[in-house]
Amino acid sequence: MHLHVADLERTRKFYCQVLGFDLTAHYGNSALFDGEMTAILDRLGNAGITVEKQEDGWFVRDPSGIRILWKIRS
Repeated sequence: MHLHVADLERTRKFYCQVLGFDLTAHYGNSALFDGEMTAILDRLGNAGITVEKQEDGWFVRDPSGIRILWKIRS
């Protein structure tokens, strides 16, 4: 996943500490994240992040305001 963000450190904490992604690469002011989707909803709730339930998944916003739709496949 590659995103253009306003604050790399806040975004790194969101994706790594809240969502549980691994930081797989860091290049100057850029970073690449990868991770498993297990327990994301619990971690988001514990971090006080607003989660919007939708028919086909859940919407959240990262620290830069990027809206993300999480879908869990069965």
